Amino acid sequence: MSQKREPEYYSGDGDCPHCHAIDALEYPVDKGVVHWVVDGCTVHGVLDFRRCEACRQSSYCVALDIIRNPNVSDELTQEYFWSNKPRQGHTTVSTISPGWKIRGLPTEWRVYQTETLDGVIERHFFGPFPDDRKLWSPSDSSKEPWKHALRIICRVTKRLTRRTRRGH
Repeated sequence: MSQKREPEYYSGDGDCPHCHAIDALEYPVDKGVVHWVVDGCTVHGVLDFRRCEACRQSSYCVALDIIRNPNVSDELTQEYFWSNKPRQGHTTVSTISPGWKIRGLPTEWRVYQTETLDGVIERHFFGPFPDDRKLWSPSDSSKEPWKHALRIICRVTKRLTRRTRRGH
């Protein structure tokens, strides 16, 4: 049985994983969202599809928001999870090196922490990853980016919410 190849991770948030043009990825042209509560945390995951302005190749990024509060307000949900407006609140940016490995992910990645009235939102970024599919549709028979994003969101969420159960 052949080993399945994971999409290559490219660490530049706005840089093209195909031609490596700097800050060349357009605003998302398509998006998928999952949202749920688990282990005392509200989780919001987003899959963004983008196209490079330089080479016109497709890529996708995954963002994972976690707040250690299962009862976030409707206002917070609207402002921080569903809105494209700039976020309010003190934000710090750091690199997380969790000390555990998930196949297909780097050993460290960027995380934004934004202080809100409902708690601190951690926004984890993964990608961009090259998307070599010909069609950009959730109904497309090749759903690799969707499966890859869901695998990232579920596995990282499981590890990060485990910290909450242990009191970290």
